[in-house]
Amino acid sequence: MSDELSNERIEAEKRPVFLKAISIMSFVGIGLSLISSFAGLFSAKQTEEQLLTEKVAMSKSINDLQELGMDSWVHFIRQLQEMNVEINEHLLLANGLSIVVGLIGLFGVIKMWNGFKVGFHIYIIYSLSAIGIIYLYVSPINVPSILIVFGSVISLIFILMYSRNLHWMKK
Repeated sequence: MSDELSNERIEAEKRPVFLKAISIMSFVGIGLSLISSFAGLFSAKQTEEQLLTEKVAMSKSINDLQELGMDSWVHFIRQLQEMNVEINEHLLLANGLSIVVGLIGLFGVIKMWNGFKVGFHIYIIYSLSAIGIIYLYVSPINVPSILIVFGSVISLIFILMYSRNLHWMKK
């Protein structure tokens, strides 16, 4: 009888499958972001020649879009182009901040994985920071709104999914 009770307690304390699934997705996403940011720390800034080549390619894309009557995308492409120039100017800062924010997110997910509610709050801080840090090194006029909206929606979805597991996090 006592063996059955202890087995039930162990079963009740097992990590929810849904928490496992979203945590693994977060580990993969944050991990890829960290790898990319660490690689960016060791990469060199683009040269003026490389930036010019990129600008010419984007100009061709803009012309193609205008010929197809897709003028709404022209502004987006121009913003991306200017954003890339500013990121290139502040490459070390951009990658350094991405690493710090990524580590905060990783810490939050690990805490939730281990059943700590504080991990959820850390994850919220990570989500807001991941969306907002770009404004520290890129002019707001050069940040496409669609990137912020998309990032915000994805963050909100993950926050809501993690919130469904708060009942299991006891610590």
